Amino acid sequence: MSDQAFDCSYFVWLVLKTINPHFERESSKEIAADRLNFKPIFGIPEPGDIVYFPSAQVPAEVRKGHKKMYPAHVAIMMSSSEFMGMQTSGPGRVQVPDVWWWPRPKEFFRYIGPAQ
Repeated sequence: MSDQAFDCSYFVWLVLKTINPHFERESSKEIAADRLNFKPIFGIPEPGDIVYFPSAQVPAEVRKGHKKMYPAHVAIMMSSSEFMGMQTSGPGRVQVPDVWWWPRPKEFFRYIGPAQ
């Protein structure tokens, strides 16, 4: 993670900076652990909620290449059936459920930190 790396956490940080210009960048794992700025959401996520996919083993049926583990990932829910985030090919929307993302363990968080 660096200020020059445009990865999933950087994408989420850019979005959150529109709400709180003083929000400091956090990794995907730090976002999931940050209870001062994020609260866990149980049930159906709302637009603007953060979806966090912890690092996990890739099921054999969706394995791409030699990748054996998924890295952790964060994105922003656009609706209960779509999220947007940084993908391998760049920023993109993902319709859910899908075979690559949705079978993975996931958690949802809502930003509760300060606003401008």
